[in-house]
Amino acid sequence: MPAGKTYEPISTQTLSTAVATVTFSSIPQTYTDLICLVEGRDSRADFDDGVSIRFNSDTAANYSWMVLGGDGTSGTSTRLNNTTSMLGRIISASATANARSNLILHINNYSNTTTYKTLLERFNEPPTGGADYFMALVLALWRNTAAITTLSFFSEGGNFNTGCTFTLYGIKAA
Repeated sequence: MPAGKTYEPISTQTLSTAVATVTFSSIPQTYTDLICLVEGRDSRADFDDGVSIRFNSDTAANYSWMVLGGDGTSGTSTRLNNTTSMLGRIISASATANARSNLILHINNYSNTTTYKTLLERFNEPPTGGADYFMALVLALWRNTAAITTLSFFSEGGNFNTGCTFTLYGIKAA
């Protein structure tokens, strides 16, 4: 491992108002990989909500993903091909007050223009009063060789609440 700082903060957005979409644009192309941390909850009138993730505003069916998840008692898996976004989950309005979810995305070789882009995402939903703890791993592929310059998160049924934080890091080349 190289000496010194490896993760370099690019941008942090802490929401001062509830919004349905959070976007990082003009992402510098000077790193090997990207890490994005999302922490918070949203306003959907349920225990959790989906979070769609897109690169470069691409809404075509160029994404494939697989979710491996569990709650400590049973496991589940889901796979989708040729979809218009990738999936994450976040707890929402009906969940236990002050409970918050975490999503961690690792985007490999984001600036490489000769390969498709891969993503590894981990997320959790703490016990919410109406649903048990759930954690998952998402493996995703964006079938496009363009360098990633924009990363967007969309709440599928509500808004990301005030106070949610979205932080983007670049990983320096070794």
